[in-house]
Amino acid sequence: MKQRTEQESNIQLKHIRKRLQGDQSLYIESIGRQDERGLIGAFDGDDKTTVLRLVMGATARMPYRALSYIDTLLRIARVIPVDQVQIVHAVNLGNKINDIDLATSIAQFDKISVHSMANRQLVDLDVVHATDTPLDTDQFVPLAEEALGRDGELAEKLQSKGTKHGGDSVRYLAAHYAFQDTDLLELSSPNQIRPDRIISVGGSQERTFYRGRMGMQALRGPDVETAQIFTRHLIPPYYTARGGEPEIDDGVGDLSDIDPAARRDIEHFLHNNEGVTS
Repeated sequence: MKQRTEQESNIQLKHIRKRLQGDQSLYIESIGRQDERGLIGAFDGDDKTTVLRLVMGATARMPYRALSYIDTLLRIARVIPVDQVQIVHAVNLGNKINDIDLATSIAQFDKISVHSMANRQLVDLDVVHATDTPLDTDQFVPLAEEALGRDGELAEKLQSKGTKHGGDSVRYLAAHYAFQDTDLLELSSPNQIRPDRIISVGGSQERTFYRGRMGMQALRGPDVETAQIFTRHLIPPYYTARGGEPEIDDGVGDLSDIDPAARRDIEHFLHNNEGVTS
């Protein structure tokens, strides 16, 4: 494959950003700039194995809105050539770091798996919908601490996030790096493809962790090539919006009184799927 000049790469990236952000059905807000060159090889169809990965945290109550994350992921997979789409439910990580009951979070995973299998975007895609398996993500805690030691502003933001949601921000950052910047993650599915490149998809809440991951990459480097896509989702798929919102078993329900950001996500999903409600 012909090696691109810096100018040619910049032109290609401009076209990629325009294509991804210009398609409103994809619900993409932006592309992570620090590792965006990882997208070029995927679009060129190079010889690296590429996976598109969405990591969803463990939860005891899965919102109906989480389906909009999966729909967005699958639509992106129809634009970016990838070898496999991986929807990962981090039930073991959530049990280890946040003490979320494993059986409860697996039950929520089972529910959304059933619902999401009806998505028409699945056709002709290699999709693995699975849970994580136990992984020593704490091995990257010293690296995370070093990166945060060099970025005091980020350390404060993550500490505030951890306090708000009752988690250990440093361990969370270490886990993000393990899941998105290495090839160590083993999934519960035997059909998992080992990646040379991971294109991660996440909402705006992932921006803080992305900054931390890039700081860790600067110190150690990733085990795989990476790229990051930020969607327009403001609330993570495993949190329930303030004031409540429909759960996965409820169907759409009445959207008039729920959080505006959650309502926007659900309405976008319904519009994309012509009013499909399950």
